[in-house]
Amino acid sequence: MAKTYTYRKGKKVRLVKKSNMLVVRASPEDIKRMGFTGSMQQVSPNSTRLGVNREDLDSALDEIRKEAVAHHAYKREDNGSEFLITDRIMITFKEYPSNEVLSAFISKYVLILLTKYSNKEYLLRLTDQTGMNPLKLVVLINETEQNLIENCEHDLNLFNKTELKSFKTINKNPCKSPTTKKNSPLLLLKGEMAIKTTRRIL
Repeated sequence: MAKTYTYRKGKKVRLVKKSNMLVVRASPEDIKRMGFTGSMQQVSPNSTRLGVNREDLDSALDEIRKEAVAHHAYKREDNGSEFLITDRIMITFKEYPSNEVLSAFISKYVLILLTKYSNKEYLLRLTDQTGMNPLKLVVLINETEQNLIENCEHDLNLFNKTELKSFKTINKNPCKSPTTKKNSPLLLLKGEMAIKTTRRIL
């Protein structure tokens, strides 16, 4: 199994990629309509764990991404617990960012602002133009943005909210979440530019 790493609560976490499983941002019914019949388990209101044959892993991922957001499934190397990533990350700034600082950060990584939890905490979504998968982005931000960011976390499926006390803040100022329908236009905070995202990168 391929190994990689990311960060959790500010610490490096080593991961192992599962060779027979994907995580798809779609319901089991929608996945069946795509023509897949493997084992399925809904792991959140919007995502499903899909079992696939090892030899079909990459081809199944490519096929699913034509219609939905999909990722490899991972588990932690230290304790074997599942680590099911999404195309969303959570950022905590060290200080309340000005509109200019926030816009520059979002523009730098070509992200979409989904939710403002507090003056320092934000939920963001990756786009095709981000140019890397969520694991690599979380590593990059944690390792290069220490002057600006307190931490950068994955928004996991089966997310244990006791792990991130800082994100228990009551959401009093939500941003309207863009539609997740494939090929729908999503507005980015990059000047006044609007782009279309068509395929999520893993």
